Amino acid sequence: MILALTRGTVVVPEVRDLDCRFKTFHEDCNSLSKFVSEQFQRPELLLFVYMETVRPAENPVASQCQPDYVAALNSSPKDSKDHGAPWPWMEAVGKKASKGDKDPLQKTLTCLHYWLLARPDRKAGVAFLVSSEGVTFFIAYQGNPDVQCTLGKWGSSELRKLMFALVYHLYHPPVSNWVNDEYLRKNDGDGNTIFDIRLNNSVPLLKDFKPVYSRTPFDTRTHVFVNPRSEAIVEGKPVRVVKDELARTGTRFTEKDVYERIHQHGPVPGVAQPSFHHIITDTLHESRERRLTGLQEYGHNIMMAKTLRQVLEIIFDVLELTRYLYVRYQVLHRDISRGNIMFVETPIPHSKSVADEHKDLCFARHLLDSKNHPDPLETCALLIDFNHGEILDERQDEAHKRTTCTGTPGFVARAVQNHGPLDPPSRTFVVDNIPDAPAAYQARHPKRYDQFPPVIDAPYRPPNVSEEALKRGWRHDLDHEAESVFWVLVYWLMAASPVDLPKQSVDQFIFAGFTGDSDKRHALFFSSLQGLAHSHFAPVVPLIKTMATILQTDRFWLPKDDPRKHPEYFSEAFQRLVLAFLEQHRDEEFMAHCIDPQHPRIVEKRPQVVTISYTPLQLQSAELSEEQRKKRKRDPDGQPRDDDQLKKHRPNESPDPSDEQVELVSEPENAFPDKFVDMWTDADEDTRLCFKEVDGSGQVG
Repeated sequence: MILALTRGTVVVPEVRDLDCRFKTFHEDCNSLSKFVSEQFQRPELLLFVYMETVRPAENPVASQCQPDYVAALNSSPKDSKDHGAPWPWMEAVGKKASKGDKDPLQKTLTCLHYWLLARPDRKAGVAFLVSSEGVTFFIAYQGNPDVQCTLGKWGSSELRKLMFALVYHLYHPPVSNWVNDEYLRKNDGDGNTIFDIRLNNSVPLLKDFKPVYSRTPFDTRTHVFVNPRSEAIVEGKPVRVVKDELARTGTRFTEKDVYERIHQHGPVPGVAQPSFHHIITDTLHESRERRLTGLQEYGHNIMMAKTLRQVLEIIFDVLELTRYLYVRYQVLHRDISRGNIMFVETPIPHSKSVADEHKDLCFARHLLDSKNHPDPLETCALLIDFNHGEILDERQDEAHKRTTCTGTPGFVARAVQNHGPLDPPSRTFVVDNIPDAPAAYQARHPKRYDQFPPVIDAPYRPPNVSEEALKRGWRHDLDHEAESVFWVLVYWLMAASPVDLPKQSVDQFIFAGFTGDSDKRHALFFSSLQGLAHSHFAPVVPLIKTMATILQTDRFWLPKDDPRKHPEYFSEAFQRLVLAFLEQHRDEEFMAHCIDPQHPRIVEKRPQVVTISYTPLQLQSAELSEEQRKKRKRDPDGQPRDDDQLKKHRPNESPDPSDEQVELVSEPENAFPDKFVDMWTDADEDTRLCFKEVDGSGQVG
């Protein structure tokens, strides 16, 4: 019998003495497994376990996903309660369709989704769905939304053959199209799965790297591993982080291109430094290649920052960094988010030549206290992940296609989310004035201060710009980077739960606005923002509201002679505001009060709809006509876009209507709450899975 369980075929022998009775599916699989183990003299036994209500350990993104069946070798580690193998040690997963289950197929694919996230050492995986009709077997490959499936009906000889093929294949996975053999899986002795990574024979083994992040197995599959204590040296540089991404070939820029541009004159403080770039072309996809990147520094996610003072210093420094990269190196990051802003416990030292080369850089600590922090380049911020980065003075011609919308849901700028500028106000509007700068900032950056002098509000009439001119004149720019930094600060405040103080929930409508489309996010700027932050951090809410006021009007519509038209303006205004806030409140208790990153605030659902009141001026500023909405919802080619196209599809569990709370995300760097996973982004789109029926002979139908 030949079954298409791989890109080629696997030949398995006929078995004539197997009983075709089905007491329970996993018991019959175990009988088959024992037979295959003895027949082929396997040293280990593959066990199929019915999990009942047990949720396996070590889910890669802390999901609540729960397979009903798990297949694992008897030598695999068990969780602390001996309930079965953790996710990284499973060989296959399955679901059992129960009465009233609305979408068992999608739940099965969700299990397969998370299994691939937990198994960086596998290119493909299998799953199965047990139903009243029979057993459906699924096969999925990394980076490919097409899932092969075939049904074996109860009592049929085909089901017996399919079950045997499944067990045989799990014992004998073909290395060429099933295994990423760079990874050696092992247990660290404390119940955690770690990996040794071998790039090639000329590079030393990278030992004991722990997986901390994974995403989108059916698209640009990405895994990140860390070992802060690693002593590995590659090309003369230390390796403490390894990123493995299944990237598209033929893109305008690779992450290597961007890093080389940034560090061409020596390391830029605050930006991650690569230690190696390694390409693997054997990916089963002609248009994909695996890019393994080693990084020298290890940092913590910004969501792990424990005080408001620390977060605001990081926010200031990231604004300074993105601005510096834009002005000096013509580089845009284009994916600023909570997952790409890190911090180190101790500032990374640098040489005098680095200080001389980057003398235009100046971070928050020096501006706040130059006596105790004499080095202007002292920073704990660490900006990573430039795989969506753009070099603005290279490959800008029509031959190089540019993706107009990149970013992470919730953090992407509203205009970028819409592929164009925000709608102009329909009536005469007033733009918030340029904030004044603290004395230390003025002294350090006199040219900046002169470029953006404090001005008084001035009324402007709505511009009359054709849609053709709009398409021609807009692009992702530095002001959108600054807005993304703003959303990171908002998210930290939503999640921050002060220790030793009563718990408070996040207002449902604040969170819904944050996770919604650009209209909902824009509407947040006109609300009171009550419930955004814990009441202990109430003094920072006026800062957020002032920053939001600056963001209300898209600079695209301002006249050319207005300094607020400049791409650097949002960065400049935010830096002035944040630094002034730090100076004013530096010694207050709430600035140093620790939060509990492991137990963030929760979002409570309300049964009733609360009406948000607006002033007449706010209504005028927020007004959007139906025609403007239609203009907004267009793709880069100007064609109308269906709202369903603006959603990011990936296998996921159906939300439980009984859930009353949603927990904000903390480390490990995982996905957003379930309702947020489906939000659209063009940065890394997992398309809805397609199916190809496979008949009993193994041929695709």
